[in-house]
Amino acid sequence: MKIVLVIPHSHSWFWTQSCVAALAKYPPIASGVTVEIVIVNNSPWSPAIRGITDTRLGEGVTVIDNHKPEKYHASALDCIIEKFDFDHLFAWETDVLPLRPDWLTWFMDQMRPNDYAVGHWHHEQFINPSCTLYRGSVLRKMVEWCKENNLDDLQYWGGGFEKTQRMARNQFLSMGPFAEKRGWPEGTKLRNQPTGQTKGPGWYEPGQALYHWANDKGYTHTVCPTMTRHQRPGMPTQTFYGPVADIPDRDLEYAEMQGAARTVHLWGGTRALDVLKHKVECQFVATYTPFWLEREARFWRDSVPADVQAITLDLIRKYGWHTTGCGTPEVTERDWYAAKFIQGHYAKGGVVI
Repeated sequence: MKIVLVIPHSHSWFWTQSCVAALAKYPPIASGVTVEIVIVNNSPWSPAIRGITDTRLGEGVTVIDNHKPEKYHASALDCIIEKFDFDHLFAWETDVLPLRPDWLTWFMDQMRPNDYAVGHWHHEQFINPSCTLYRGSVLRKMVEWCKENNLDDLQYWGGGFEKTQRMARNQFLSMGPFAEKRGWPEGTKLRNQPTGQTKGPGWYEPGQALYHWANDKGYTHTVCPTMTRHQRPGMPTQTFYGPVADIPDRDLEYAEMQGAARTVHLWGGTRALDVLKHKVECQFVATYTPFWLEREARFWRDSVPADVQAITLDLIRKYGWHTTGCGTPEVTERDWYAAKFIQGHYAKGGVVI
């Protein structure tokens, strides 16, 4: 049996390294299984992938560029479905860390014969692909459905999928099981109405259409035992994937997490770096960015080997945060100030660049 564990990478030097270092500490091992770890680079404008390719963290890891016209989390997962052969796909994120040696066996033991996925239940009422094991045969069946049954470039939404809006060509060409957000033909009635169906075109979260397609086709799923800490309602900070009974009622630091659960999703990883791409106008993101950045620095300091840290700091000093501007041919003054802002909060988290 082969599993591809895929990590969509965007423009973080630190989280991707923390993730890969933790996977080196607790490798994805299970009886009768071979695992290939694949990092999909979504940000050609960022040099941050050098934190893997130019350090020893890249040993035994496959790094590819996202070939899709629209490069983001969902299309990176779809990229793997198109390019790799596997029995199961493990959808990961850069801010997901394994916490004990038996984590992969634990996930595999929960997958029932008719399950399409084993993972966490998202607040939008579907299986969330942050740390989720998927059955490859089902993913490939939905690939065919995407091609055969939804060929136009219209997005359908509304109570009966009666409203339509044309989508951009690049977005249309990027559709696949995880990126699919066109909806269903008018008059379709699914077993469960998607929460995004009435919110406007393109609302679907990554993997949400996959969940509703699989459910409608009769596939089942398993929701892992998890526990999520919140700073306030709507602001998750740490989701632990079983066992979860004895975890203290507070956010834990990296050393405290070891052995406390199988894996943890720390949330906010890439959102904290939105400022590198554009002006942050979302008040939620602006409010929590300092917390996210300072925590990211602490976890990187505590999880990545010291020799890799030293090399990485030199790489950041040499290459910076932008190869080009994000959407501009040259690095702008705004880009420079964004990097300075991030590094200021990293310093508060104990990492000086």
